[in-house]
Amino acid sequence: MLRGGTRPSPGIILVAAALVHYQKFENNICLSVLGRGLDKLAKSSGMYHGIDIDALRNKVQMIINSGKISRFTI
Repeated sequence: MLRGGTRPSPGIILVAAALVHYQKFENNICLSVLGRGLDKLAKSSGMYHGIDIDALRNKVQMIINSGKISRFTI
């Protein structure tokens, strides 16, 4: 069940868009867009249409902190 004040779909879309930039070897843009996605996910937690928002947020945070982008599944 989703907890928090906002729907996480804009954040999920930004994370997906960031990974498209990664596939195009645009790593700096990817990290920037991941940061915006993380901001959008900040006020949500729990499950959203089968997506664990907490796990997604943690994975994105780990990528941003390390600067090492990797693909992952949700």
